[in-house]
Amino acid sequence: MTLLPLRRILCPTDFSDRSLKAVRTGVELARHFGARLDLLYAVPPVPASQALLSSDDSSLVPSFDVKGYSEHLKQSHETSLEEIIDREIPGSLETGRTVVFGRAAEQVVGFARENDIDLVVIATHGRSGLRRALLGSVAEQVCRLAECPVLTVRSFGREDE
Repeated sequence: MTLLPLRRILCPTDFSDRSLKAVRTGVELARHFGARLDLLYAVPPVPASQALLSSDDSSLVPSFDVKGYSEHLKQSHETSLEEIIDREIPGSLETGRTVVFGRAAEQVVGFARENDIDLVVIATHGRSGLRRALLGSVAEQVCRLAECPVLTVRSFGREDE
């Protein structure tokens, strides 16, 4: 596998300031290499819960439209990705935006594999020790599982504490 030249860069985002810093890094790399920049947001799975179900003596029936809710989430997050593109990415760069459903690390790794991504640029909290063990790290999982190189971008400040 050859790292250079980069043709396609993936920047997963969770819309935090931290992930916007990673997007800006991805923009600079895409500009330098003339690469396409893809933004990806993974909608976490919607948990099935007793609170979401109603009972009629013998069976449980969904009390709201999960499919409609999922479509609303997808459209909302696509709009948010489009706002990032409009605000952060020059019009001269080829860009893509994708909203997927599932666990973030799995979705990032799968998207990268299926779309011949050359580099993933992802933000990291910079947590260590017990906090990382308890909360897990999407960036760490992506680094372990991705078949392409991964650049982690760490920001410092209150949000990371």
